[in-house]
Amino acid sequence: MEPHVYKTPFAARVVFISVGSLLFAVGLVFLTASIWTLFAGIVIQGSKFWALALISALGCGGIVVGAIMVVASITGHVDLYPDAIVVGSALPFGNRRLERQDIGAKMVTFIYVTTYVLYPRAKNQKPLRIGLQGSEDDYFRQWMNSIPDADGEYLRKRF
Repeated sequence: MEPHVYKTPFAARVVFISVGSLLFAVGLVFLTASIWTLFAGIVIQGSKFWALALISALGCGGIVVGAIMVVASITGHVDLYPDAIVVGSALPFGNRRLERQDIGAKMVTFIYVTTYVLYPRAKNQKPLRIGLQGSEDDYFRQWMNSIPDADGEYLRKRF
């Protein structure tokens, strides 16, 4: 059976891609400045060396975080099957599948957007967090409503 696929809404994608692109561009400028001093033969010593090292680290961080934001925004999805939920993207990390029968409870929180936290029955598995940014529909709500809510006793037993 075909899954119901939920993607990041268009407006949120535009924001995340814009911010990610800006971080990527600023990181590239910072890293380019560091590389330019290396190729220009400028010798930097003392505290200026540490400032250049910091600029290089910030440049690398901006490039990595910006690229992750753009790729995750474009390719991120939540696939809802009758018997499982799949969260994935083109990134090599963070992709998970959780069978419906393996879900012990859920908690609904609000962290900028409505976020569902699905707790697996097995204590050694990490909870699955799903923030859909308002793109859920009636099918999604019905699927989630069939999972019991996590109460204080359930969480004490789990942790």
